[in-house]
Amino acid sequence: MFDALSGVTRKYAGGGILTCLSEMVIENKIGMEITIPEKKLSNNEWFFSEDQSRYIIISKKFEKLTKLAKKNKVSIKRIGKVTGKLLKIKNSFEISIKELINYNNKWFNNYMS
Repeated sequence: MFDALSGVTRKYAGGGILTCLSEMVIENKIGMEITIPEKKLSNNEWFFSEDQSRYIIISKKFEKLTKLAKKNKVSIKRIGKVTGKLLKIKNSFEISIKELINYNNKWFNNYMS
């Protein structure tokens, strides 16, 4: 449904939203600035809760995407923007794309040693 309006789409079932965002940053070498929504969950619950029916969509056509979602009775919320050379979670932490890629490339060797 959203393919024509999105640049990058990813389901975040396995590992939660933070894992999904990290994978998107690594694969596309794009920075993101994310705002944690006001909620009843702790940061860790929001970062790592797994949900089978949620997606992260990067699109320059947010208004069209919102209209399409509303027409199809799909909930949609803007949580951030693509910008810079960091994965930045406002008021929580930030990591550079380079560092994130480096950790991703080394994790298995570090785990096994």
